[in-house]
Amino acid sequence: ERLAGAVGERQRVLLAGELESLARERLAHDRHVLARALKLVGEALSVPALGDLRARAYRRLKTGGSEQERTKVLELLAEAAKSEKDLVSRLAATEKLGEFKDPQAFQALQEAFYAPANAQARDPVVRIAAVQGMARSGNPAAVPLLTEIMVRDPSRDVRLTAADGLARFPSADAAQALV
Repeated sequence: ERLAGAVGERQRVLLAGELESLARERLAHDRHVLARALKLVGEALSVPALGDLRARAYRRLKTGGSEQERTKVLELLAEAAKSEKDLVSRLAATEKLGEFKDPQAFQALQEAFYAPANAQARDPVVRIAAVQGMARSGNPAAVPLLTEIMVRDPSRDVRLTAADGLARFPSADAAQALV
């Protein structure tokens, strides 16, 4: 058992090193390297001891590439933002989702905001990041959602972030909500 545990830990350390190397190379625009990086990030998701490395890997994922690559990255980030066990990893995935100007990313940010792991967390940082991402999206569907959050969320910080986000929208509905 000890030997199996040691081998497992060694594999985790090697995987973490490989993830770090890929991120440092910044070659994610090359399709082969991006595919390899996505595979490694997916494998790392199942290793709880690598929370900080997973968070760094999420932050370093590229938002460009082909439509298929973007979709795969969005799916990976969406799942992580909702269900990562590690708060820092959920936060990193949510912040990265906020960099995408895409309806799929907007939907993922909504789901991350309401995900049980984030809604029940003592620290609202992931919900704040989701609100900031929805506001940056420029998606008009964000206005009623941010209005509801501004009025109903139990966290003062989340409500203030929603109000700040509403101020980014040049619409009558956003202005009315802020009055």
